Amino acid sequence: MDARENEQRMLDSCIAAALGQVASARDQVEASIFRLAAAAVETYYPTRADALWTSSEVYFDKHADECRLPPADLMAQGHIVTLPRLRSMLLRQLEERDRA
Repeated sequence: MDARENEQRMLDSCIAAALGQVASARDQVEASIFRLAAAAVETYYPTRADALWTSSEVYFDKHADECRLPPADLMAQGHIVTLPRLRSMLLRQLEERDRA
C-alpha cells in the first residue's frame, strides 16, 4: 500500500468514527489519531468530534497501559503528514458526506 492509500484508509477510519460507526479504535495509533482528528474538526463539527473523542477514549480505557501518542510522533512515524492536512482532508470529506 502506498502513502496515499494509507492516508485514505486512516481518513476512512476517522470518518467512520466521526459518523458514530466505530465504537472503539483498533489500536493505539488509531486511537491517538482519533483524538487529534477530534481536535481538528471540533470547531466545525462538534458532534462528530465528540464521536471521534469517544472512540479514542473507549480504546484507552480498555488499554490503560498504553499511552496517547503525541502528534509529533504520529507525524514522525508517517501516520499523518501534517496537522493542517489532516484537518483539511477531514473537513473536505465530512462536507462531501453532508452534501450526499
